[in-house]
Amino acid sequence: IASRSLNRLEHRLSKDVKLSEAYQRFLLEYELMGHMAPVTDARNSDSAVYYLPHHPVLREASTTSPLRVVFNASCVTNSGTSLNDQLLTGHKLQSDLPAILLRWRAHRLVFIADIAKMFRQILVYPADSEFQRILWRPAADKPITPYRLLNVTYGTACAPLAMRVLKQLCHDEGVAFSLAVSVLEDSTYVDDVLFGAHNVSAILEIRNQLNSLLKLGGFYLRKWASNYEELLKDITTSDLLDISCISFQEENSIKALGLSWNPIPDCFSFQYQLDELEEPTKRSVLSIVSRIFDPLGLISPVVISAKIFLQELWIRGLEWDAPLPTDLRDSWNTYFNSLTHLRGISIPRWTNQCPDVLGVELHEFADASSRAYAAVVYLRVLTAIDQINVSFLVGKTKVPPIKTVSIPRLEFCAAVLLARLIHFVQNALNFSFVPTYCWSDSMITLSWLKRHPSYWKPFVANRVTDIQTKLSHAKWGYVSSKQNPADCASRGIDAVTLKDHPL
Repeated sequence: IASRSLNRLEHRLSKDVKLSEAYQRFLLEYELMGHMAPVTDARNSDSAVYYLPHHPVLREASTTSPLRVVFNASCVTNSGTSLNDQLLTGHKLQSDLPAILLRWRAHRLVFIADIAKMFRQILVYPADSEFQRILWRPAADKPITPYRLLNVTYGTACAPLAMRVLKQLCHDEGVAFSLAVSVLEDSTYVDDVLFGAHNVSAILEIRNQLNSLLKLGGFYLRKWASNYEELLKDITTSDLLDISCISFQEENSIKALGLSWNPIPDCFSFQYQLDELEEPTKRSVLSIVSRIFDPLGLISPVVISAKIFLQELWIRGLEWDAPLPTDLRDSWNTYFNSLTHLRGISIPRWTNQCPDVLGVELHEFADASSRAYAAVVYLRVLTAIDQINVSFLVGKTKVPPIKTVSIPRLEFCAAVLLARLIHFVQNALNFSFVPTYCWSDSMITLSWLKRHPSYWKPFVANRVTDIQTKLSHAKWGYVSSKQNPADCASRGIDAVTLKDHPL
């Protein structure tokens, strides 16, 4: 299988000189850095080995490696199984991506950085490298040579070992670097590190500790970016993310865990490369919608419109590659064309949290319609100068089952969604004792929550128990539909409307 894959790869590379040169450079660097080595020792033919097929993946947005060679450990062998099928994935070792972003938003001054070639800095046990063999030759007139990949290989099911190594580094060497340990354990997503502080001296101390601790493990931070120019002046230019992207003379966006972030105004923006469809189908529409990455639900009202549309495709029983009916095609084109207006939406990254605030409150809203239900969370901060700042933290939307559900029940499902969302925020920001206010425009929902679960039938009772368990100290109140920020997220609006929406 690996041999046939190499033949197909060589055929592809023969038609693209630039791609071929980039591919050869990548694997040459791999070998020169000692991350792979030719197989020179003879082994018993009965010895277990596995050959990984490999192929190129182009990443035009990458500033350091526009081409990455991907080693396919999910390729099924003649035995009907793959390497990944046989590997143990282990426990989840890192925080959720939205939680890391929420913590990052809490700081006035921030850094983002990348651990250079993180996976490739970690050796695997020599005997295990036999299961990471590849076939390669730099030119068609050269003999095909088997190689072993000597390091943790991205794409294998056991690759999260890299996170385990970071945790072990914190355990072994972290006593003198407590600030760095906190960042690596709570604010690192794979090889991306996001952290911050409220003053220059504090954030520089964290940065210095991170550099020192990671150096002890053979790791190196690069691709630095910040929202404050002074923090970057003592960093080597080659270690900056991209000097053009972090120019403080003009606005440019960079990626922070997949979100577009403009360091100058310190705002999140929404820029997606979406190709217009000549003949939209269920498959192509789903492909486009899945590219709208919104982990914090900042543009939930727009995303839920797409979810509602996709559900309609399923309700009508359309085939995957069948052209959409005229009415659905027109609806899709209207929605798709409105997505360009997402570029005009920006949301501040910083949520105005700082050590000298007089008070902090969480305010959450839930709402439902016949097509969807939603929950949104806001942070209300009272500053030392008696100024009130309100920030949108996170939102979540869902479409109901295809089977008809009554509006009161959907409103209650929105309350359950809200409870789970608040519980997540409280854990992410350590806000367990922050005053929490929950708002709904459904009097039925509020009446259900006032009584003990045993008073109700199972559907309501189970959900009342869930809500009361997660939000034992929260206060519930009524808000009119016109003043409910979750209303637009439960009905769906286009990007043009969201741009100027008052809530």
